[in-house]
Amino acid sequence: MFGFGKKKTPEQPTQSQNISNTSVSGQVAQAGRNLNQVMQCSQSQSEQQISATDAADLLSQVLSIVNNAPSLSEPNKAKATSSLEAAKVAVTEPDPDKSYISGSLQRALDAIRSASDIYNLAKPLLDQVLLWTTAANP
Repeated sequence: MFGFGKKKTPEQPTQSQNISNTSVSGQVAQAGRNLNQVMQCSQSQSEQQISATDAADLLSQVLSIVNNAPSLSEPNKAKATSSLEAAKVAVTEPDPDKSYISGSLQRALDAIRSASDIYNLAKPLLDQVLLWTTAANP
C-alpha cells in the first residue's frame, strides 16, 4: 500500500550526439545493461546538393589555385590543369558523364598530392564536385 516491496524500474541510459559540419558534441552516460542511442546529423554545406553551375564554379576556383601554386611542379601543374579543364567542360554538357568527371578529378588530385598546401586547399572544393557526381540528378 505504501510502495514497499515494489521494484523501481531503473532509468535507461541514453546517448545523444549532434553532428554539425566537423564538430561533434554530446553527452554519454552508460550505467546499465541497455544503451539507447540517438544521433542527429545535419549536412554541412559541402555535403548539400550543388548544381552543375556550382560545380563549374568550384572547378574554376581550383584551376586558379593550381595555376597560381608556386609549390607545384610544372609537370604536375600541367597534369592537374588538363584534368580540371576536361572536368569543367564535361560538367557544362547537357547530360554530363559523371563517371568521366570523377575520374578527371581523381587524376587532378593525384597530380597535386605532392604539394600538400595546394592539395589541402583544393581537396574540399573537389570533394563537393565529387559528391555532385554521385548524385542521382545532374
